[in-house]
Formats: sequence, C-alpha cells, structure tokens
Amino acid sequence: MDWLADDDTEQAAPTHQNTQAQAWKILVVDDEEEVHRVTRLALRRFSHEGRTVDLLNANNGAEACVLIEQHPDIAVVFLDVVMETDDAGLRVIEHIRERLGNKFVRIIVRTGQAGRAPEIAIVAKYDINGYREKTELTSDKLLSQLYTALSSYRDIMALNAEMVQRREAANKLVQQYAQLQEANRRLEHFAKAASHDLQEPLRKIQMWADRLSKIMSDHKDEKVNDIVSKLFWGSKKISDLIVEIKRASMLESDEPEIIHIDVNELLIEVFEEELEASQAIQPELKIEELPVIQGDRSSLKLLFSSLIKSIALNNPAQEEVKIRVKQGEQAADHVQILISDQGEGIAPDEMQKIYEPYSNVVINGVACKGIGLYLSKRIAQVHGGDIDCVSEFGKGTEVRIVLPLNEQATLNATLQHAQPVEEAP
Repeated sequence: MDWLADDDTEQAAPTHQNTQAQAWKILVVDDEEEVHRVTRLALRRFSHEGRTVDLLNANNGAEACVLIEQHPDIAVVFLDVVMETDDAGLRVIEHIRERLGNKFVRIIVRTGQAGRAPEIAIVAKYDINGYREKTELTSDKLLSQLYTALSSYRDIMALNAEMVQRREAANKLVQQYAQLQEANRRLEHFAKAASHDLQEPLRKIQMWADRLSKIMSDHKDEKVNDIVSKLFWGSKKISDLIVEIKRASMLESDEPEIIHIDVNELLIEVFEEELEASQAIQPELKIEELPVIQGDRSSLKLLFSSLIKSIALNNPAQEEVKIRVKQGEQAADHVQILISDQGEGIAPDEMQKIYEPYSNVVINGVACKGIGLYLSKRIAQVHGGDIDCVSEFGKGTEVRIVLPLNEQATLNATLQHAQPVEEAP
C-alpha cells in the first residue's frame, strides 16, 4: 500500500455519510482496515460523468451480504476472497448472483493470497468482472478499473431500462389485443342474436306487405301502391343491414382460410349473382386476365361483391354500365386490381367518407348508407392489402385493390395469436 504513503488527507475522502444523492455506490469488502482506508484515500477526488462515489464498507462476507440486500443499486463491489473463512468472498459472489439474482453489479476480486484463490479457477467458475492481486493494484490501476466497471454498469442498466420499457409496452399491446378480441367476441354474439331476433319480425312485415300487395294488385290507387313499394324497400334495407352487421362481426373475429384463388373466376361468379339480384341494369363487362392470388375466398368474394354493388352497379340513371377489370401495378408479393366504370362518379366532398360505416355518402347520384365499402376495405387490410378509390365527378370511378400474391403477405398482424412477453431474468 506504499503507493498512497505520500498522501494522508483521509478526512477529504468521500464517505457513506457525506455523498451526493446521485453518487455511484461502491462496496468495499475486506477484513483489513488498511484496505478500506487507502481505498477511501485513492477515491477521495474521484468523479465519473459528474457523479462522485458513495463508499460502503463491510469487514466480512456476512456484512457484505446484508449491505448488498439493503442497497440493490450498488454499482461496483471490490471483494476480498479470504476473510472469516478461506472462501468467504466466493460465498458473497454466489449470494449476489444466485440468491439475489443481481446480474448488474460489477464484482472485482482483490486478493492478497492469490495462491489460495487462483485467478483462473475463480474467473472460470464465478461470474466476476475483474481479478486483481492487492500488490499490483496501484492507485492508477484502481481508478482505471473503477472507470471501466462504472461504464459497464451504466450501459447494462440503460439497456435493462430499455428492455423493461419495451417489455411493458409489448405486454400492454398484448392486453389491448386480448381486450379487442373479447370485444369482437361480444360483438359477434350480439350480431348473431340481433340477426335472429330481428329477422323474425322482419319476415312477418315482408309477408304482410306481400299479402297487401296481392290484395291491392287489382286497384289502381297509385298512392297505396307507392306505400306498399316503400314498405318492401324499407324491409329489404333492414334485412341488408342485418346481414352486413353479421358479416362485419364475423370478419373481425374469424380466422381466414388461406387458399389459391382464381380472381377471374371469382369476379365472374360475383357479377352473375349481382346481375341476377338486380335485373334493372345490364352492364357491358370486360375482365382482363388476372393472376392467381392467395386469400380467404368467402371474404374476397364479399369484398368484390360490395365494391361492384356499391359503385359499379349503383347507376340507376343508366340502362347500360361499362365496367372494366384489369391488372394494375404488380410487385413481388402484391398485385393491383383496377375496377372502373363510366358512371356519374363521386363528388370530392363525398370521397372522404365513403369507407365510413353507415355514412350517407352519394355515389353515382344515389345516397348510400351501409357498411359495404367499409367491409371491402377491412377485408383488404386483413389480407395485408388495401383499397383506394379515384373518381372524377361526371366521368366515372376507378377502384384500386391491392391484394397479396402469396400466403406470407396475406395475414395481417392483428389476426395473429399474441403471446404475453416473458420477464427477462
């Protein structure tokens, strides 16, 4: 210890009683009082990143274990091995690392009896961060060792704090996802119950409206016939809304069944069904060759059906509607499908609300209320794609649908089963 003989200003050294609140906590464990004294002298003016040191002292292994439990934020431990027993220091290491699970504190072994605590054996078996013989640990080497240990401790604690924040954020997302899934299950249950409970009285309304229509068929009272017609129209709209609510709830809760889909075949099927349901319009249809994609067939059929019915075939002022379906830009994993018509189009102030459920948006001069376009966009998003609509009022509308070409791009992350994030050791 002669390297400190020329300086005996021990009263200036930092102690546990006169340190700053943000000081680094350093624990010195040794059964030699001289070691504690000279360590205080060596660190009397020490500062790292604007923080001084707060020295804690233990004279044996038992005292060290108590202090480390009382001060889990100790940054560095200078630890002797041979104290009250030949392996007292080694037992302290085991207590810190294994019993307390403290992997952050930097432990530097200082021994005066290297023969009884050989370096290779200690370093190989115990989780320590430095090994020095007391005879070689000069003031400069002590300070160098401490600078290095504190920098390491700082970085580890910063990384741990970031990991904790990420883990908390991830767990919060998992909880929100679970809450959303539960809300979707309740919505689906409500939609099924509402569908069943509302369909029965609705069928009776339609039945009595049909009977009234037959009774009034021989009468020429236009006012009564108009009322009956409106009654049929209103019941049909209610029925459609019930179906849409049920479809929306199923979309948000059901797992998709991903298969290969021939888009040309699917579109022809959709057009045939829509034209059969609506005899008023005979469209001129042109479908170019489109690629095979992967997705849930029932969902994609609903997507195309809702789009075509809500926009392309929603042209009551025209007897003939020209509809063209072609392929747009194609990427490695996605394809763009364009559906265009020459109808009246959508006014600019209407465009911002066409995907809002139950918004009273005007398309081709007709006020439309429902969730058809909302459903179409959600289906595309669930598949990892999207829908965009471009319309020039008075000249027509073009719908751009982006869909995946492969299964990897199909499933949106919101449909994956999330698992809670495990705590790091």
